[in-house]
Amino acid sequence: MGGRGAAFESKGYSSAIKAAENRIYKDKVESAILLDRKGNTIFTESSNATNYVQFTAEQLAKMKDANLTHNHPSNSTFSGADISLLTYRELKTIRATGENRTYQLTKINGDFPRNEFAKAFTEAYNRNKSITDKEYNKIRKYQHTNPARYQRECESLSAKLNSLNSEWLKNNSKKYGYRYGVIERR
Repeated sequence: MGGRGAAFESKGYSSAIKAAENRIYKDKVESAILLDRKGNTIFTESSNATNYVQFTAEQLAKMKDANLTHNHPSNSTFSGADISLLTYRELKTIRATGENRTYQLTKINGDFPRNEFAKAFTEAYNRNKSITDKEYNKIRKYQHTNPARYQRECESLSAKLNSLNSEWLKNNSKKYGYRYGVIERR
């Protein structure tokens, strides 16, 4: 899927989300920015970790119907924790941005069971991970004997896992009440 603007509520929001993501998409630690529908920043948070952001109870309470963007230094699509945050905190939109693209999930109007999406995605992620883990076990032998090959193949497996997860989201999000999109960075 490609395209721009599916979840943008206004020109102000569109400009604000682009500006927010331009500040964080190259960062080596995860940062999150919560915006209201008009594009006003509600808060910014970082735990100075490469693969998560820890939120306070007060921050979590502000998420309902808001839009969360965050960066993924790994350039990957959403994690199970991202999907859980989206569904349980009833975000309007969640975005994960990286150097190459931005992934987006937006709530579709309608009554869908919140917790089933997170559960289904976690199951799919685990199946996809078992596929790439089998392949990883075959390339581990290169870790010390051919580090360059090992690195290349690890990057390839990460890209494969990301592709499998992205494809699952593309094919399944609507039945759980969400629209999935991938926006290529220009």
